[in-house]
This record gives sequence, structure tokens and C-alpha cells, in this order.
Amino acid sequence: MNILEHLRLAAKAIFTHLDLHSRLFLVEWAQEKSRLKYLGLTAMLGLVFLLCALLMLSALLVLLTWNTDYRLTAFIGLASFYSAASLLCVYFFCRLSQQNSARFSATKSEIVEDIDLLRSRL
Repeated sequence: MNILEHLRLAAKAIFTHLDLHSRLFLVEWAQEKSRLKYLGLTAMLGLVFLLCALLMLSALLVLLTWNTDYRLTAFIGLASFYSAASLLCVYFFCRLSQQNSARFSATKSEIVEDIDLLRSRL
């Protein structure tokens, strides 16, 4: 009977740990979701304002060079600038998407500590 009591206590401790881990994961998930929401909103607003500014600057450049011999040069320069800027943005996006950040670091560290504790007990 003593062994069954130990097994029951061990199972209770394991389920308590699992419950704590799931709560920690839910808290971190809510924080990450909130951060991503604000990050996306800020990025979209920044992109809209940047596009408006680029449109106005492009129109100004075209208007200033319309009656000159540099009209074609201005169009080629604008196209080259926009192409280079787009490629640079794609490069930085790919680089950032491949970075490994500290998402859910508390949950990961707690799980690693529990695994180490279980290995030391066995």
C-alpha cells in the first residue's frame, strides 16, 4: 500500500507541474499575441505613411523634371531606387524571420529544469 501512496503523490506532483507549465505557457502566449498585434499594426501604419511620402516625392520629382531633358533619367532613377529599396526590405525580412528570439523562454527553461530534475531522480 505504501508504494501506491507514493505513486499517487508522484502523479499529483506531476499533474500540478503540468498545470503550472500550461498556465505559464498561456500567459506567455497572451503576451506574445499582444506584442505581435501591436507590431503588425505599427508596421502597417508605417507602411501606409511611407507609401504616401514616396508617392508625393515621386510626383514632385516628375513635376520638377517634366520640361527638362532629364525626364527619362528621373524615371529610371526612381525605378532603380524603388527596386533597390524593395530588395533591401526583402533581405531584412528574411534575415529577421530566420532569427531565433527568446519567445517562451520561461516555459522552455522550466521544462528543461524539470527534465533535469527527473533525470537526476531516476
